Amino acid sequence: MDDFEIYDFEYDKKSKEKVLRWDISTMMREKFRQKAQHNSSFLRVFNPSFNLTKPFFKEVKWRTTGERNLIMEVTGQTGSGKSNISLALGLNVMGKTMVVDDVAFTTDDLLKRAMDVGKSHVLVQDEQINQLGAGSQRESYERQTLEDTTRKFGLSIIFCSPTTKQHSTAHYNLEVICRNTKKRISKVAILSDDGNYLGYFVIKVLPERHKLWKAYNKKKDEFIKGILNRSTQRLSIDDMSKALANHKMYKYAKTKEQRKVVCVKVFPTLATQEINMIVENLGLLESMGGELDED
Repeated sequence: MDDFEIYDFEYDKKSKEKVLRWDISTMMREKFRQKAQHNSSFLRVFNPSFNLTKPFFKEVKWRTTGERNLIMEVTGQTGSGKSNISLALGLNVMGKTMVVDDVAFTTDDLLKRAMDVGKSHVLVQDEQINQLGAGSQRESYERQTLEDTTRKFGLSIIFCSPTTKQHSTAHYNLEVICRNTKKRISKVAILSDDGNYLGYFVIKVLPERHKLWKAYNKKKDEFIKGILNRSTQRLSIDDMSKALANHKMYKYAKTKEQRKVVCVKVFPTLATQEINMIVENLGLLESMGGELDED
């Protein structure tokens, strides 16, 4: 199995017969070659001897039974099917009951949902979109705290992102490799903590007509639409600074941190970095004697 020319196919472990053809383009094949040159363990992803589907699914099921928990990170290019794979893992492998509210697009939404659900529940943070402040120390801390306390609550989380976010408490790091679009089957690599490929599993994803998958796509479309509207219709920084200054609670905010709290009340959907920018801009306007509207 060291010949990349036959990697287009999935082979049966025992008979060595071709059982499935993967949708692999010429560019993908070249990318796989380069990846294997840098990390020889990547060859396992196409070797049927390292098809770990059954033992991996058994492990996932066991780790999410009762009050045990599981944290996984699924990476892969945009459009590779990370979200569907995550939902399929939750529904069909873990055997959980999931609704669209169990999928969060921001860390804040994930935290809120985590406080509402009971033990032995699974949540998905999709794409880990930077809407709430890439590099935000507050959110990084809160997410880490959530990860560290999931064992106590028996809460499982699947993080999806184009590139790894290095979740220190993740039990498994997964990477979407390829798929068969017609049969809606994906191949997903299983990586060790040191970045070596242990093997892979094959999973059938949810059909387009599945109730949860349809609800997920609707929710994501609405979320993206909201982001686009906010980007195109957003007030200027100066206008938002003035709106902050005009808020009835602002006159009681004596420190920068207190001003940030008020700013979040005025603009609850803004990113942490944007909140900081507004507060700092208002401080600059005040120091320069800028004209601010008053009540």
